[in-house]
Amino acid sequence: MTLCCAQVDKPALLASMQEKFGLQYEIADSAGINATGSKVHYYSLNTRAADFGYQPSFTSLEGIEQEVQAIMQVRGEFLEP
Repeated sequence: MTLCCAQVDKPALLASMQEKFGLQYEIADSAGINATGSKVHYYSLNTRAADFGYQPSFTSLEGIEQEVQAIMQVRGEFLEP
C-alpha cells in the first residue's frame, strides 16, 4: 500500500523553489565524498501508517511549498502565490 501520492526529486524541488520563491542556485561538480553514502530513495518507504487509515492530504512538493510559504510569512517575506 502506498502512502504518498507523489514524492519529489531534487531537480523538481529546486525548479519549483526557483519558480515560486525566486530561489537562486548553482549546481557545481563535486569531487568530495558523500559522507552518508549513495541512496536510492531520499524518503521513507515505511507504509505502516496506512494500516491505520492514514493517507496524506498533500504531495511531498505541496507540503514543502506550504512550509516555505509559512516560514516566509513569519519572517515578513510573504509572496503572493
